[in-house]
Amino acid sequence: MKFCKKCGTLYGRSLGVCPRCNAKDVAGQAEQAEQSQAAASAKTVKRQWIAILLGVPGLILFLYLVLGAFKALSAH
Repeated sequence: MKFCKKCGTLYGRSLGVCPRCNAKDVAGQAEQAEQSQAAASAKTVKRQWIAILLGVPGLILFLYLVLGAFKALSAH
């Protein structure tokens, strides 16, 4: 049997690491991963909105230019 120096838990040698401390570490890592994923998701949503807010008026401007060019060419 092994004795964990961090939390004082007795565990078998076959486990290798303390099950109690390892569970805390795994939970902490999962929480950090979730927070980083949420931040990345927020950045992605922000980029998508910027693309929409710039792309839609840009498309409308392009269509007006194309229609204006056709009208100008057909008038001659």
